[in-house]
Amino acid sequence: MIENWDNFISLSYSHGNFPLVYNTLKEFNELIPQNTLSLMRSRYFDIVKLNMLMTKELIKLVQELEEKNIDIITFKGPTLSKLAYDDVISRQYLDLDILIKEDNIFEMALFLKKLNYKIDLEPKYLKNKTLFEIGSDFSIFSKNNIHIEVHWHLFRKLINSSINQYSIWDNKNIVSINDKEIATIEINNYLLYLCVHGSKHLWERIEWVNDIHMLISKNDIDWEYLILLSKELKVKKMFLLGILISDEFFSTNIPIFIFDKIKKDSTLKKSLEGILNTYKSKFTDKKDTKKEIVKRFIAISTLQDNFYETVKYFVSSIFKPTHYDIYFINLSKELSFLYYFTRPIRFIVNIFKS
Repeated sequence: MIENWDNFISLSYSHGNFPLVYNTLKEFNELIPQNTLSLMRSRYFDIVKLNMLMTKELIKLVQELEEKNIDIITFKGPTLSKLAYDDVISRQYLDLDILIKEDNIFEMALFLKKLNYKIDLEPKYLKNKTLFEIGSDFSIFSKNNIHIEVHWHLFRKLINSSINQYSIWDNKNIVSINDKEIATIEINNYLLYLCVHGSKHLWERIEWVNDIHMLISKNDIDWEYLILLSKELKVKKMFLLGILISDEFFSTNIPIFIFDKIKKDSTLKKSLEGILNTYKSKFTDKKDTKKEIVKRFIAISTLQDNFYETVKYFVSSIFKPTHYDIYFINLSKELSFLYYFTRPIRFIVNIFKS
């Protein structure tokens, strides 16, 4: 029996699984205190209302950009909810994610600004070539303050690849939401993206694990293609960790040859143990300490595919400029090499500030 319902509700909400938890537990209402059940019902319908509002905003945004002949791919949020859970209300999401071709970013920003969207970035930065090389996204906000993350790449090699089967733009999936057909990521590429995204964040939300399981359960996955692609993109460990943790939680139906590849890498089991220990630790809202930041840094470094990639990860974490460096000082392409001098200083200062 659950002793602290408040902590349980907060934990399920923070892990993004509250709608699934509520819809499961409401069938056993006689075992739940009535005031707790009432609170859960209220929280659930708050999520439903927000999801419906965000879905409406997404459809509107897609239509507006289509009319402007700007290609758009949507991912996570309502489209992932529809793909994995068959509706737009069974998954928690607090923002909308869209992918736009790099050449269309500036035009899109100006167009949406005219429609009273708030662009959380000065237009001058969207002409900075270095930003598109090292960054990946920025934020805009709708008139009703819905947060929209605009991305121009998920996997740089995947988008720029001359191999047609790897292209995100040439191999889109279509999801129908409220009779509107919306483009999203092809299923295999989607699964790879979700595994890498979760691994980079050390699977801190159980919702992400459930997304992996549901996507695999509802689709025919081309496993050989994914092994080949994850190798090409040098994210094979992160991909396999996502599959391993999905099986650990939900006994996901995984081909034997994938398990054989997982068993050959002992670091994956250690990574899984570390993540499970994090889940088992007492639920708190404390901020990351310097020790936790270093611990996470090392944990992510072990998920690099080889020694060269590990060294590259360490060096790039310290020296490679980020979009924050560009916001700090907007340099021309010719002077962009100076970012490699300002970055280490900002990196060290941020660690001590933490």
